[in-house]
Amino acid sequence: MFELAAGGKSNKEIASDLDIAVATVKMHRANAFEKMSVHSSIEALHKLNAVKDKDR
Repeated sequence: MFELAAGGKSNKEIASDLDIAVATVKMHRANAFEKMSVHSSIEALHKLNAVKDKDR
């Protein structure tokens, strides 16, 4: 989902691509943000990139 958001897609576009409701996208993002201890998509992407870089 974050890869789709990073590509500039809106919640509505992500929901359409995944064939789920917009509310479901919002809930998944909120749950992921809480687990990652972040407050925005930008923070989440930075954190994900840091983990990817660490694994290389």
